[in-house]
Parts: sequence; C-alpha cells; structure tokens
Amino acid sequence: RLLSLQNGSGHEEILGKFAERERIIIGTTEDNGAVLGLGHVRRGGSGKTNVGMLCEDREAFLPRLKESFDACGFSVRIYGNIQQLIWDKLFINSSLSAVTGILQVKMGYISANEHAWNLCCALIHEAAEAARALGLCAEE
Repeated sequence: RLLSLQNGSGHEEILGKFAERERIIIGTTEDNGAVLGLGHVRRGGSGKTNVGMLCEDREAFLPRLKESFDACGFSVRIYGNIQQLIWDKLFINSSLSAVTGILQVKMGYISANEHAWNLCCALIHEAAEAARALGLCAEE
C-alpha cells in the first residue's frame, strides 16, 4: 500500500507510477509536521486526518489504518469519496489562501475589498468548473 497525506490534488497520478490504483490511499491532514530524517516525522497540531482510497476498499484496510493512527493519537476520518474532500479544501486554498498570501493581507480584507472579493469569486468559479469536469460536486 502507498499512503500520501499531502494536501492538494494530483498526487494520485504520481503515486500511480509506483503502485496499482487499488493500493493507493490519499488524504488530507489538518496537522502540520516536520521531517526529522528518513522515516521520522515530528507531528505538530491536533487536527483531523482524512483518508480514502481511489477504488473500493475491498479488503477493509481503511478501518485498520484508522485504528493504527488513532492509537498513535491521531483523529482519523474515513471518506468514501476522498477526492470530493480534497477538492473542497482546494477551493479555499486556491482562492482565499492564495489571494491573502499574494496581497499580504488578513482574510477579513477579502470581504471588505470589492476587487479582492471578485478575484476570489473568479478563482472559486474556475476551480468549480474543473471539479465538475471531473464529475465532482461543486457549488459556488
């Protein structure tokens, strides 16, 4: 099995070069971390970790993975449609987070400034179009 908790979209194509689609597990995490060395990571935070498979979990592997992670102090949620969750998070990252970073402003600025707000709306619209093209739900 091959697991990636790297936030963002498109990792499944890269992972597909190294493992069969049925063996790939992807997800997101609200924690942060730092790589200390090969096979060693320091966890920071106490957010949720979300996992799912690209295909049906025929061997019921995800509940065992959740149990192992939970035993280490993580809080894991299993998603039947992990791609939807990843894209939902992508909407925020591609709009609000991107614009606040580029403009070097706080989030409150976006709703107070007509031009920044319109830019975020346009970015969300574009991301929603891409998500719908992939067969995912996307409300604007």
